[in-house]
Amino acid sequence: MPRFFMSSHISSTTCSAAILFVLILTLIGCRAAPEPAPHSPTPGRPPDARLSNGYSLLYDLVNKERNVDKLLWLKSAPDDLAKLVKSLAATSSEATRKITAFAERDPMLKLDRLDLPPMEQATRTAIESSTRKRLLLTGDHFATLLALKQVEAAEYGLHLAQLLSQADEDVSRRQWLEQFADAYRDTRDRLIDWLATGRALPD
Repeated sequence: MPRFFMSSHISSTTCSAAILFVLILTLIGCRAAPEPAPHSPTPGRPPDARLSNGYSLLYDLVNKERNVDKLLWLKSAPDDLAKLVKSLAATSSEATRKITAFAERDPMLKLDRLDLPPMEQATRTAIESSTRKRLLLTGDHFATLLALKQVEAAEYGLHLAQLLSQADEDVSRRQWLEQFADAYRDTRDRLIDWLATGRALPD
């Protein structure tokens, strides 16, 4: 604490008040922020709203990704890329059934709680519409665009599942989320490897 040099004409009362004021400021400045109380769930307590929001987001993703291989009915892609796309679709299809089963067993777990801000929802809708048109109308770049979009989806899905596994107290759901994240990560890595081999057409 810096030293304060006081003139002799300052009264002892003023000195005492000044010192007390400095001490209070020091204590306030050095006081550590209180740590949050540990989370202790109460039996029968409804799950954190974040869980319904997280599972709703994950369900929304996999429910769309499970049909991505249908694009291969209309457009052609290299066999190795088609295999990866079908793998991601199969993983997503199984995840759709699994999450639905979770919600059926736990009535407090809702799958319609996206809770996105209106502008975020509008932006997502616009991106999905634009991507769908580009995938259907593009020619030689179809494979590259498809692979890039699946990398984005897998990246989002695996991180969302990881965060959910940290927040969910249900052991069986947490284990499944970790397995799902691993499967999406593996497909993401393989898609990136495919893009890096030079077989993807340049823009």
